Formats: sequence, C-alpha cells, structure tokens
Amino acid sequence: MNTTTFIRSLLVPAVVVLAVGGLSGCGVVEDVTSGSVTSTADTREALSGEIPAWIPVDATGITRVDGTRGDAVSILFQSSSDLDPSSCVAVPRVSAPTVQVEDAPDVYAEDQVFSCGDWAVVPATGGWYGWTPATESTAAPSPTTKD
Repeated sequence: MNTTTFIRSLLVPAVVVLAVGGLSGCGVVEDVTSGSVTSTADTREALSGEIPAWIPVDATGITRVDGTRGDAVSILFQSSSDLDPSSCVAVPRVSAPTVQVEDAPDVYAEDQVFSCGDWAVVPATGGWYGWTPATESTAAPSPTTKD
C-alpha cells in the first residue's frame, strides 16, 4: 500500500465523522464554546433542574440557560400571572445576567427589578425574565420580614 492510498483511506472516514458530528452536534459545540447549556420546557413542571419558587404555576414556553462555569442561570417564559409579592420585592436594578437567553428583554433598559430570593426578575413580553446570581438579592430586604 503506497502512502497516497493510505492517506485517502483515512481521509474519507475522517470527513464522514466530522460531517455527521457537525450536523448532529452543532448545539453541543455551541454550548461548549459559549459556556452555557440551553434547555426548554413546555410547562413549569417539565422544567429541568431546580425550579425556582418564584416562577408562576402557569409558566409556559420556558427557556433556561445554565452557565457551565458556575452557578449562573437565566430563565425566560410566558405567564399571565403576577409575581408573588410575598417572595418578590421591587428594588433598583444593580446586576445583569451573565448568561443570555435569546429574545430576552434588554435588562440595561430597566431601572427596577423584582428581587426574588437569589434571583432578579424583569417583565418580558407576555411573561418574565429572571437571572441568578443577582446582586439585588443581598441588598433587598426579605418581603416576608417584618420590621
């Protein structure tokens, strides 16, 4: 077997593996290079990972982005419900998400957010957009604490 034939015999399988891997793994490659993993759920109950208590029970069309290098999470969803005033309080916006959800509102345009435990939450078209970690959670008094 000469060198040219040997190289060709390795080249064809390598190209096939790269092509198939590229077609099936684009999202995986993007997740790895972007430092985040995106998941979706039709309902709150179907959401993967820990479900934040502030997410209303009628939440649908949920997109969750988890950072791969820490505890950063952002969630965008549809809901006609208000946030629970016993667990969320309006405060000045201090933080911004470190992982982004496609089609999320521009949080830099917001002066106020709702501090919901470790989360900051802003209204989104037809629902809500929240992220953690949020600096607001350390500055806001607990809405259930009485003076």
